[in-house]
Amino acid sequence: VAWVYKKSEDNNLLINKKNEVLFCADYFTTTPYQNGYSYVIKNLVPEIYIPMYDDHGNIIPGALQVVDGSFGGIIDKKGKEIISFTLGEPTKVSDNTVRCKEKYIIDNEVSYSLFGYKNLKNEWIIKPQYVYADDFRYGYAEVSNDENDYYLINKKNQICLKNNYKFIYAISKKLFIVSHNLEDFYITNIKKEQLSEKFYLIKLLDDKMYLAKNTEGLFYINSLGKMFYFEDYN
Repeated sequence: VAWVYKKSEDNNLLINKKNEVLFCADYFTTTPYQNGYSYVIKNLVPEIYIPMYDDHGNIIPGALQVVDGSFGGIIDKKGKEIISFTLGEPTKVSDNTVRCKEKYIIDNEVSYSLFGYKNLKNEWIIKPQYVYADDFRYGYAEVSNDENDYYLINKKNQICLKNNYKFIYAISKKLFIVSHNLEDFYITNIKKEQLSEKFYLIKLLDDKMYLAKNTEGLFYINSLGKMFYFEDYN
């Protein structure tokens, strides 16, 4: 599928490869579909009311905030709203969850927000409570309360791997790339065992391949933790 429009003032159309229009919608912004879903933005008029949360991610009873402007949500290929239009920044469906950062306004008109996670029923499985949060992968997500100490949680919000990491990334259900200083990276498991020599991580290419460098040169790492060296290339 692809988002198109015929003129700049037209509504967005979602078409398939036969040029059949699946539906049209008046969205301010659209993003390409990933895993069957798209993050889109529409202008919410009139103002809406959203819950307020305390520092621990708990809803403050009876406390509401008035918010207006543009908000994003998640829709499927039929245009059905999967995640409500209250999200403060682009996100996607990953591992059947959605990382949600909701926008809040406080009295001095300074906005702030916290991350949490919803399921595809638009229900909170982890209430907003993290300053930083990444998408779920292989049942794990990297989060931080202070953007200093990063650790892994599962979908029950239980801590699974924590060791004063500055970076932690699941490459499979059993293997993780981690770093304590953002310069030296290595592969570990859930027992915190070092399973590789240290390297410098250059780029996360996709879900199953990673580009890195060590004293021997450039190499790829796959999701099994295997390293592929290419001495003939610069």
